[in-house]
Amino acid sequence: AQLDVRCGNNKVIQYEVIPGTSQVYVVFDGSGIGRCKFWLPEGVVTPRGCAGVYPSGMKWLEHDSGLRQGAAGDQVFGPGNVKEVEPGVIECCGVRSVKEAALPWNSSFVFGDTRVDFSLSVHNPHDHTLSDACAVLCLKFMDAPWWDLESCFFKTEQGIMSIAQTKWIDGRFPSFQKWHVGPEAPYDNPVQNGIWTSNQVRATLPMWVVQHSENGSSILFVCESAYYIHCNMSNPCNDIALKFGDVQPGQTVERHGYIELAEGTPEALLTRSI
Repeated sequence: AQLDVRCGNNKVIQYEVIPGTSQVYVVFDGSGIGRCKFWLPEGVVTPRGCAGVYPSGMKWLEHDSGLRQGAAGDQVFGPGNVKEVEPGVIECCGVRSVKEAALPWNSSFVFGDTRVDFSLSVHNPHDHTLSDACAVLCLKFMDAPWWDLESCFFKTEQGIMSIAQTKWIDGRFPSFQKWHVGPEAPYDNPVQNGIWTSNQVRATLPMWVVQHSENGSSILFVCESAYYIHCNMSNPCNDIALKFGDVQPGQTVERHGYIELAEGTPEALLTRSI
């Protein structure tokens, strides 16, 4: 499926779905940003483990101005490098955690002039609470030789900083890093903590500004709430761990965000209201 949206500044938003997955390619033509792959979501985790990862087998449905998709409980665990090594235990890159009860979800995209709005809702069909549910959202820059640690900005307790200014910490997996959002205790998940090294700098907003250093165009990636923001510099991608909080039995919780093509300095863009 593809969609072109003509914009006042003669730019075009195009998309292409990856069938059977929760992934969509988005291109802001004329911006120089290149092709982006957005994973909505890559998986859903809790402090104990994982309630879904690499979902597969879903269908994308078009509506008037965008897309929607739903994943049933038997679709949220798909093929990939996360394996069930024994009943109720999964492993990723040598790190083990609990395989939680599957958490089904629904997602949607709405394509505007220079902005893609999205939503993700999770539903708990089980008889127990899933505490601190968190959806991992991945925005990967597919054709971006300009992307580096100096081009990615966010708001911190010390002011607006690039990733490079936060002094990257090499951990067990050197290309993975995360920055917790807000003053609360760091989000505790065995796989996330085992793979992503926690930087000492804390973010104050769940918002990335990724700026093309040559032409000044930026991509804003924003969610209404998050436990942390993170990236894989060798991929490269800018990701957000979307915060749902506790999901009670029978409850559905929805969160929103957007990806936007914008002009302006990181300082100006990061003072916008979420």
